[in-house]
Amino acid sequence: IGVSVLWGVGQFIPALQGHFTPGGDIAATTDIATLLVVGVIIFSFDWKLSLASLACLPLFLGAFHFFRRHTRDASTRVQVQLAEVSSELQSALAGVKDIQANWAFRNHLRRFRERLRSLMGASVNQQLLQTLSTVAVSFIGALGPVVVLSYGTLLVLAEKLTVGQLVAFNSYLTFLFGPSQRLASLNINLQTALAAARRVFEYLDEPISDGPSRRGIPLIVRRGELAFEQLHFHYEPHRPVLRGVSFTVPGGAVAALVGPSGAGKTTVANLLIRLYRPAAGRITVDGVDIATVNVASLRLQIGIVSQDTVIFAGPIAENIAYARPGASWAEIEAAARAAGVDTFASKLPLGLQQPVGEHGVTLSLGQRQRVAIARALLKRPRILILDEATSGLDPESEAQIWEMLRARMAGRTILVITHRLLSVTDADMTFVIDGGRIVETGRPDDLLERRGVYWRLFQDQFRPEAAT
Repeated sequence: IGVSVLWGVGQFIPALQGHFTPGGDIAATTDIATLLVVGVIIFSFDWKLSLASLACLPLFLGAFHFFRRHTRDASTRVQVQLAEVSSELQSALAGVKDIQANWAFRNHLRRFRERLRSLMGASVNQQLLQTLSTVAVSFIGALGPVVVLSYGTLLVLAEKLTVGQLVAFNSYLTFLFGPSQRLASLNINLQTALAAARRVFEYLDEPISDGPSRRGIPLIVRRGELAFEQLHFHYEPHRPVLRGVSFTVPGGAVAALVGPSGAGKTTVANLLIRLYRPAAGRITVDGVDIATVNVASLRLQIGIVSQDTVIFAGPIAENIAYARPGASWAEIEAAARAAGVDTFASKLPLGLQQPVGEHGVTLSLGQRQRVAIARALLKRPRILILDEATSGLDPESEAQIWEMLRARMAGRTILVITHRLLSVTDADMTFVIDGGRIVETGRPDDLLERRGVYWRLFQDQFRPEAAT
């Protein structure tokens, strides 16, 4: 009867496979069902021998738990080392020009070899654990029949069990070996997959500070007044970047945020467009806390041009229209002329339709920044953030860009983040940030007269001209 039941299960489960999961593999379901059926049969056959067969179960469960934990940790280390190798390779490919120019390929090759050695060591450790797991499960599985035959022999000698019953019982046990070993192997594969999945879910499970893009009230910018109130922020615990930053930019004004490198200038811009959430304090636009508004409505009304301009593979015109895919050709051309893109695009074979390659590799830094400025002009935001946006331009071109921006963005708020003080000498107001705090506020001429941080920055940049 027991053999008939097992045969029926073996025929029934594969039939379910084709019915419920076409093309799938439910061998694990078959093995679990086999274990359950065999377990019922052997306990109904002889409960004493059945308990004897479970004598090795604690060893099996201990090995299962041990290898599950260590295999997952080893697989996680493999994933981490693989990410390190990929990151090193990507950085080397991205900076190949600098590597060649500085003849630094030996250093990168050494680092890449170190990453590969670490990956190889982690992979060997993972494979060793997997092999040991298979050996341990096989060894413990082999102990079961030994215990059963030993105890069964004693029962036979005591005439409490016949030889035929012992042989039949042992035959049933053989049905457990294959499923047990396959499930143990499945556990190893599962732990490896879980380690890889955990690396992915670490990113997916990161709390989204802004929530869904449709959450919050829609923001309507009228004046464009910006108020930063007691902002505190840190990227790493106990290493604050901003320490109670407070300042206000009136609507329609051109304001400059200046300071030494690492003072927190770019962080302020990132907080304004809600790439990060402040640890304390708030930012308001026209008196509305941006933490309560629809993030899409906020970013659609803010344009940002940064030093690290992102240019996508494709035509120049497509890059300009990135923020407004539905813009007309006339609007794209007008933005290109205003930002001076036409000065170099007109010399290209296809003009504005000229492809620029991955990351705009065929364009210089200044040309990429002109494309980014044209993109911002086409978007026509109520608030414009320029984060070192003209660092790749010569002084004459920079002056022309500023004159154009003042004309095209009249009545709109412009926040200029820069360390080049000469480019913001005509700003309506200047805020000096140092050490994560606003230390000076005023017009550039007034700040020079105070001979404070702004004056020292000015001296450092223009010492030959300001030595007197």
